[in-house]
This record gives sequence, structure tokens and C-alpha cells, in this order.
Amino acid sequence: MHNDFLKCQTYQDYVIFLAEFYYDILTVHPFREGNGRTTREFLREFVDKYIKDYKLKWSRMDKEQLNMGVKYGYVGKSLLEIEIAKGLVSREEELTSNAR
Repeated sequence: MHNDFLKCQTYQDYVIFLAEFYYDILTVHPFREGNGRTTREFLREFVDKYIKDYKLKWSRMDKEQLNMGVKYGYVGKSLLEIEIAKGLVSREEELTSNAR
């Protein structure tokens, strides 16, 4: 995954990478409770630390659509990509919306 991450150059590259990363993490979780919250926080912190131009805002995503994306992710990640794209916002946009 590290090599895939290093190849990311555009917003769409990050969206595709994050959707796949999120799905892969969720498919290996060993516990019944707490995995979703932990995974979301891990991914939010990952974006915060390693993707300098963007922040991940889960509140902008549709929870039902996100869950459907995970449920059907083995078929294709496009639904997950759509929801991740809603939540991956530029840091500049985040600063502007917080200033209002």
C-alpha cells in the first residue's frame, strides 16, 4: 500500500487509494465492536498526517451509502470512492468554512 500511496498525485488518486485502503482495513478487522469507529479515526489521522492538502470529514459522507460501499466493495469500490470524495476536502476549504 505504501507504493500505491506514493503514486498518488491528484485528488482522484487519493480518493481511489483511500477507498481501497478503507475497504482493505475493514475486511481484516478481528472484533465485532469498535472497528468502524477505530478505522474511521485511523484513516482521518492518516490523511491529516500524510496528505498535506486535504482533510477527511466523515460528517460530509452519507452513512448508509458508505456502509453500502463497504458491503459491496468486493464487487467494486466506486460507491466508496463517491463517499470518500464527499469527505476529502481541501485544507483551504476547511479553513474558509471554519472562519464563517
